Amino acid sequence: MFTELAAAGPHPEHHAAVMQFGRFVGVWDMTVQFIDPHGDVVFDGVGRWEFTWILDGLGVQDVLVYALPDRFSEPRGNRGIGTTVRAYLPAERRWRQVWAAPRAGNFIVMESESTVGDIRITGLDMDGSHLEWAFTDITADSFTWTGRTSTDGVSNWRVEQRMHGRRRRIPEPGA
Repeated sequence: MFTELAAAGPHPEHHAAVMQFGRFVGVWDMTVQFIDPHGDVVFDGVGRWEFTWILDGLGVQDVLVYALPDRFSEPRGNRGIGTTVRAYLPAERRWRQVWAAPRAGNFIVMESESTVGDIRITGLDMDGSHLEWAFTDITADSFTWTGRTSTDGVSNWRVEQRMHGRRRRIPEPGA
């Protein structure tokens, strides 16, 4: 099954569009913060976010794992983990995606349009509040990801999560 799901790279007919998320393919070391409604950081830890090509190069899947620095190596089940499956729909020129984090009780469907710069992803949380997830300050080796929520129909937004990523460099053979 995983052999069929995996793709070697971007779909050649839609290369530019799928690189919106394809530019993240690889492994990223993350700092992860969760922020309560009062603006206080209630979780400050580290993580790893890995992206890979799927679905004949029209999709990108990720796995995000995070934990407090002293618990990152604990057994499975004592960490935060989730996955996003993203698919580019050529006829709509739009991405649709699903975030699943069963331990946290999350299953969220979102969408974004293909853009060149920052990425804005929108949808509804499981409680019906509006979500906006954004990749900003994107370079070849870093990015910021911010999750915001609005319970009043997108007039007032609150940051509930922020992550900073640094691309993990794989050492050269013999180095």
